[in-house]
Amino acid sequence: MVYSQPGRGTSFDILLPRLTAPEDFVSTITPPPIPQEVLNGRGPVVLVVEDDEGVRTLAERVVRLAGCQPISAPDGLAGLKLAEENQDRLALVLTDVVMPALNGHDLVRRLRIRNPELRVIFMSGYAQDMSEALGASNGSTDFIAKPFTPGKLVKRIQQMLKQPVMARAERSS
Repeated sequence: MVYSQPGRGTSFDILLPRLTAPEDFVSTITPPPIPQEVLNGRGPVVLVVEDDEGVRTLAERVVRLAGCQPISAPDGLAGLKLAEENQDRLALVLTDVVMPALNGHDLVRRLRIRNPELRVIFMSGYAQDMSEALGASNGSTDFIAKPFTPGKLVKRIQQMLKQPVMARAERSS
């Protein structure tokens, strides 16, 4: 809120979100060491698709902290190409929803033609994107709101990679 009175000045009230978990704060200051399998070039491959370079760089670092190998693209079309080149190794897609050229929803729809059980975490700063992102979920889709802490994203990635995806027969019953 902004308050202003002529001759008296202006004041600003800035409201920041409350830190809900101490480990989120600690992990942003002192990140855990990167797992040895990642340093050795092994570990699940995660495709990061994000048009904001700063967010993409942060996400790549967090993917490494989660014990995975990041590959990244600045938009959906480049992400589609990278996914096709790495389809046999791809464990998870971490994608922004709103991007130029090909948005995150359309990217995932195209990728799931070949791999319906592909695990996906959508990222967005817009809450309304969440309902569409999770709409056709079979346990293989999650959503994280921006801004997020590295600790929260590490947990989401690790949970998604451990979570079983329902088989097609289970979904149809």
